[in-house]
Amino acid sequence: MSELRPIRLVLTEDRDLSRVPSGGGPRKVFKDVDSRFRGRIAGELDSIAGRYSQVLKKQKLPVVAKVVLEQEALAKSHRPDSLFSVQTCPIIGCDTIGTLLLSVTDEGLHRLKKQVLNGTTIDVEADLSTVVEIGSFDPIIDVVKESERQTVLKPLKIKLFNHIDSKQNQRIYAAFMERLTGFNIQQITYSSEMIVFRIDDPTSDLINELRGFVGTQSLSFLPTISLAGQYLPAGTLSEVRFPPPLQGHEYPVVGLIDSGTDPTNERLQEWVIKRDDEDVAASDQDNRHGSFVAGLIANSRALNASDNFPDVQAMIVDIVAVPKNSPLYESDLLKTIRRAVAENRDVRVWNLSISNEGVTCDDNQISDFAMALDEIQTINDVLLVNCTGNLKTLPLRKWPSTPTSERDRILAPADSVRALSVGSIAHLKNNQTLVRVGEPSPFSRRGPGTAFMPKPEICHYGGNCDSSMNYAQVGVMSTTENLGLVESIGTSFSTPLIASLAAGALSATEGNQLSINMTKALIVHSAALKSRTTKASDLRYRGFGVPGSLKELLECETWRATLLFEPEIPVDRRIFSKLDFPIPKCFRQADGKLKGGILLTAVYDPPLSSTGGYDYCQANVEISLGSYDSKNPEEDPAHSRIVPFHPKDYSKLGEKNLVEHGFKWSPVKVFQHEFREKAADRIRLYVRLYLRENQIPVDSQNVAIVASLYDPSRSLPVYNQTIQELNATGWQTQIIAVKEQVRSRLK
Repeated sequence: MSELRPIRLVLTEDRDLSRVPSGGGPRKVFKDVDSRFRGRIAGELDSIAGRYSQVLKKQKLPVVAKVVLEQEALAKSHRPDSLFSVQTCPIIGCDTIGTLLLSVTDEGLHRLKKQVLNGTTIDVEADLSTVVEIGSFDPIIDVVKESERQTVLKPLKIKLFNHIDSKQNQRIYAAFMERLTGFNIQQITYSSEMIVFRIDDPTSDLINELRGFVGTQSLSFLPTISLAGQYLPAGTLSEVRFPPPLQGHEYPVVGLIDSGTDPTNERLQEWVIKRDDEDVAASDQDNRHGSFVAGLIANSRALNASDNFPDVQAMIVDIVAVPKNSPLYESDLLKTIRRAVAENRDVRVWNLSISNEGVTCDDNQISDFAMALDEIQTINDVLLVNCTGNLKTLPLRKWPSTPTSERDRILAPADSVRALSVGSIAHLKNNQTLVRVGEPSPFSRRGPGTAFMPKPEICHYGGNCDSSMNYAQVGVMSTTENLGLVESIGTSFSTPLIASLAAGALSATEGNQLSINMTKALIVHSAALKSRTTKASDLRYRGFGVPGSLKELLECETWRATLLFEPEIPVDRRIFSKLDFPIPKCFRQADGKLKGGILLTAVYDPPLSSTGGYDYCQANVEISLGSYDSKNPEEDPAHSRIVPFHPKDYSKLGEKNLVEHGFKWSPVKVFQHEFREKAADRIRLYVRLYLRENQIPVDSQNVAIVASLYDPSRSLPVYNQTIQELNATGWQTQIIAVKEQVRSRLK
């Protein structure tokens, strides 16, 4: 590798921020809103009133209805807020993509019907034109079949609707508790806005009653978490395969929430700076899984004798969370995670190689587990790195592959929006393995996430296997108990490679200059830069690819220049723009046209909706690197995007408008193009903030942007010439300097 050069942070200046221009056209009307249509919708409201007459009129309880929208009306600008308001039946969330949930009272229903039949304002007409139908909501029930097979039932988990109205919520709560007289019930915490209870020793009669209760949003058995794995002996752990930490060196730290590390493994314990087994008795511990993951956090490259593994070693805060025999309920695991994160404030990155085998993620709803983890990350400003989960039933997948069912979708909590989710690819093969080196592992589960958001974002090496799941000599090497060197496979073991890389990046720079968002952006960006030709069919399984080394994340070779931007965009000035984006002279042809590669990655942490539906992400940050019309410099010239979404064929992931909606609202975005001859004079980086709701309680939105200009042939002096052009712009910049101790250790 040639001499490396530092990346630069471009500082945000006040002049870079501006208000959104006032104005805008009239509301769009999607179809004729004639008397026949109005009568049909009014009839649907009458059906809701009839079904819930007893509840609405006598019990005075609110119920929930759903509104199906036209597929072309999913954008926030078309949201029917005037029709469905606090004066009628307000919107309290979303269900599936294009389906709104309404809080319905008897009085509000009458007012809504009056508006439907007689409302003549342009807002009411436009809102009505977005509606396909209005109907009753049926709760999500996942207990019926299991309850019919069991005599002793597991604890129930019931989620009640949050009507975003304290009086209505209190009415629902009182009616709910009245039904639970004599049962052992406790409220459990997922997120601050979710209303969830645990009911021990339920009866079939109670289940049937709760199924019909108007406050029930979902009903299931309380999920349990367990860890299982096989480990093939491969020898004894030597100092060569597992070197100790160097005296006097500072290492990054990764928090590990798992089954615990083996206290008798002396080499491994040299890397453990704290072991917390408060929640799991020593007699109920099986430390093999936790030890294997910990070994990879500390010494993945030496263990696997391969430079393809990360050039980062990290110390470990070991949280023993998963018992060997006792049932671990999802809510109890969340208690442990909250406690561990709160008690270890100096740990910024946490590894969670744990999946809920009973909760496959789907297109419409973020899992409760993921929403809880998102809130933990938001409150504590930490990054969770989790696995996509493993496919454990045959047949396994070959490559290439086309999804034919949902059996291999990612498992909760891999749909966490704040977390980095990690898939697995193969690093070894033999004559019997199902895939080749670099292809998605046969067991690695696929995305996308909820609402078509890209998940996993990245992947790393988790092993290979044959059609019977045999993996001898094609798995990942690590350690378990008694100084053993062992081999295994799984996304649990690709995940710590990313966790150590993230912790390394966060702690590698002078003054620890990188935020969580920027660290995530650099990792995703590095993966996209290495892969470059990712297709939509690849994205489901390996995200944007395998990131490079820590050196590659934080420094540039001569053929590449990387600039960082991290504006804090206030809600009253939602546009950030930088004109005259630096383009190296070697990218300009004789006729002035562009030839070269540009890659942009953006990561931000939007406010989130507790409903977990397709509107979970409440902010969209639009990113565009575009050309200007230099003939009109005095006005605001037309901005033409020149770097498209990556992968370019992303619309092939599903129904076009739904996929585009998912990519638009995803808080991880990648744009890439390699120009051959592109007419573009002045270049502008344009960023605009959109909020789904004007009343969202946020003052600003942070966004981390990584921009690389690169020569695909790796021969042109891109770095030096970009810095020359950057200096000419007058932009204020700051060098991201890697600590000398880190630099010496990575040589």
